[in-house]
Amino acid sequence: MQDKDMINIPSSGNIVVIDIETIAEPFADDPSNPLKFPPTWACKIVCIGWAIMTKNKVMTSFGHIKGEEEKILIEFSKMMFGSPNIVTYNGRRFDIPVIQMRSFKHGVPMPWLLESKYRYGTFHTDLYDHLSIFGAHSPGKLDDLCVLIGLPGKGEIDGASVGKMWEEGNISAICHYCESDVVQTAILYIHYEMIVGKMSKDRYIAKKQHILDMWARPKDILSCDSREYTEHFHPEAGKVTGSGIVFMGMVAWVFVLFYFLFNFTNFADYPIAIIAVVMWVGALFLSWYEIFGDNSQFRK
Repeated sequence: MQDKDMINIPSSGNIVVIDIETIAEPFADDPSNPLKFPPTWACKIVCIGWAIMTKNKVMTSFGHIKGEEEKILIEFSKMMFGSPNIVTYNGRRFDIPVIQMRSFKHGVPMPWLLESKYRYGTFHTDLYDHLSIFGAHSPGKLDDLCVLIGLPGKGEIDGASVGKMWEEGNISAICHYCESDVVQTAILYIHYEMIVGKMSKDRYIAKKQHILDMWARPKDILSCDSREYTEHFHPEAGKVTGSGIVFMGMVAWVFVLFYFLFNFTNFADYPIAIIAVVMWVGALFLSWYEIFGDNSQFRK
């Protein structure tokens, strides 16, 4: 978990899963009567939860941004620099419009919002939209779908509880709840990628377990150790792989080629040349296997 002072700015092509928590601003003419279902412009953001994933759908870190609303939006705008792809649940109807209108209020530039308006594009994956087949039916609430696939869901807390927690000054509980939503949304996202054929079930299970392991870590551990993920995802990590043999074969082949060119000898007479040829053939085979074999078309 990371707070707003330790945000990793994702690069273009990466993915940011987001979720916001809001409270209702009162009517302008009657501060004592808060809006029960306020329009987007009247939803004050008190926390933005985020999870960063690589383009291969591996979660590397998660956390939240809290504080004054304008500062939250400024920090979030920094995170979105470079326009990484975003994933939400019902974000097209709620999270993104609220961020847009509250940024409009505070005058915080959000140039990436121009990309989020395209419903059928690849920049913004709204899981609610995709699972509803773009409006054909209602897939249910985030809590319902999380429980459906075996996740804890929201438990006894929901969005309606945020206002009360805010009044009680329990900001940490709001942020924890927001992080819980965003992490489970990340799992829901890779689950969706699996059922539409973009990821094998084995890889989905490994990536899901990786997210759950990160979620269960003590809160002072801030980000994923990529080596730990590699060992979890590939138990034989550390052994010579196809890409390693490709590299060694290329080095040996180049060495022999230069030796032949500058010494005008028949390189087949030298054992190193034979070894280089064998390594190169093996490298080609393993490269072909990694690209076309073992269902690697799902390795995304």
